[in-house]
Amino acid sequence: MSSAARGGPAKGLVRKAWDTVSDFLMRKEKVGTDKHGNTYHRYFESYRGETTERREVRWNSVYVMYNPTDVPSEWRMWLKKLRKEPPSLAEMAKSEAESVALASKVAAIEEKERLARVRMQSMGDHARHASQTPDYGRVIQSMGGEDAGSAPSGKSEPKGSGDTFSPGTWKPGN
Repeated sequence: MSSAARGGPAKGLVRKAWDTVSDFLMRKEKVGTDKHGNTYHRYFESYRGETTERREVRWNSVYVMYNPTDVPSEWRMWLKKLRKEPPSLAEMAKSEAESVALASKVAAIEEKERLARVRMQSMGDHARHASQTPDYGRVIQSMGGEDAGSAPSGKSEPKGSGDTFSPGTWKPGN
């Protein structure tokens, strides 16, 4: 089987030749290239007296399988006509620098969270039983009151009504 039949270098040459002829006939204008090697083109079509601008991306890959996330967001906006002009090299460099800075911030946060998980795991049972709400029984006991787990001594019922009401020491569930 020849390299052309397998989709090797000959297929790439045929594709480039076809693209060159097609671009010339359709008067396509190359407007830019991204860091992945994808090229972006614009051309105009006329139908019944109306001229419409068309925009397209030509993938760098020779093969059919490509990754659509390889198109930077600035170019995606241009392709969808959310911006009039294609992105400049300076704009693309600034965007790349911002994404690198964001990636380093995300890495720092993930490392901080990983260390917190390791610290919690090293604490063992205490970390598993700890809760966000305070243990009121221990708080009352530390203040010299009764232990929340023990039965109250001298249980009394509420007395009186209206202005003479006295709640007593009754607790629900006892």
